[in-house]
Amino acid sequence: MGHCLTVIGIGLAVDQIFRSFQQRFPDRDPFMTEKVAEITSLTFVGFGLFLLAIALIQHRVVIKSVLREDYTALPISTLNRVVVTGIVVTGVLGFFIIVFLL
Repeated sequence: MGHCLTVIGIGLAVDQIFRSFQQRFPDRDPFMTEKVAEITSLTFVGFGLFLLAIALIQHRVVIKSVLREDYTALPISTLNRVVVTGIVVTGVLGFFIIVFLL
């Protein structure tokens, strides 16, 4: 769940970094417009919330399985793979946006 919050933090950071660069270097033409920075930021925040919802659902499923009398260890489920893949892809995209587009 902490990684999902990191994705949300990246979304907030993209917008703040863009605004900071814009204030420090007003005469430089940015690769990214203000509207694109806002959309990118909101996309990261929304995607982070989506991944957090999936992680919470997965957590609830695991807790229910632990509380059952016939508890058996569950294999890594599809939801875990989706969350991990989403976090990795979002982290790589965030890195490229910050490094190459700002």
